[in-house]
Amino acid sequence: MREFLFPDAAFDARLTLIGSAQAFHWREEDGAFYAVSGSVPMRVKQMGEGIAVSAPEDCPEEALRRYFDLDRDYAAVSLEFADCPCAGDAFRMLPGLRILKQPPWEALISFILSQNNNTVRIGKLVRSVCERYGARVEAFGLTLHAFPEPEAVASAGAEAFRALGAGYRAEYLEGTARRVLDGFPLDALSGMPYEEARARLMELPGVGPKVAD
Repeated sequence: MREFLFPDAAFDARLTLIGSAQAFHWREEDGAFYAVSGSVPMRVKQMGEGIAVSAPEDCPEEALRRYFDLDRDYAAVSLEFADCPCAGDAFRMLPGLRILKQPPWEALISFILSQNNNTVRIGKLVRSVCERYGARVEAFGLTLHAFPEPEAVASAGAEAFRALGAGYRAEYLEGTARRVLDGFPLDALSGMPYEEARARLMELPGVGPKVAD
């Protein structure tokens, strides 16, 4: 493993990785944060306003900078909303919040499971799905689990996810996985105009306007 240092990141690790309800598979152990994303095991430690990220030797630094959104000028973004009091309050109250650039498949599965759910239950469901059907990764002295690939989700079937507590969302997981395996252009969405990408996402089972947004 290699440690990548980002001392000036203005990144609140607990808020972004645990408290912001945008990712549900990160776990905190002894003051550090652990997850596997896109098959890459990572450990994040807070360093003042920055972070130290441990990842495999062959992980490009650029990939980490993109995932943690470290190259965006959030101060400049806040100025764009200077005439919106609610946005201004949010920027002041949550200065270390970053918007993670999660792999599309991971974000899609997580937010399908988020429907009509609270954050505690969403996290439990996401972790259960990963632990049961995702690849097991030994790293940092811990056993971590990656997100299951579409093949694994489709093969498991809706009944398996219903048994994990997914309820009616189980059908959506299986159906969406099969659509992705059949060629749905999930990885191409980032290159589309927003409205077009949103409309395409809403073609998937269980993806309505809120999940698509």
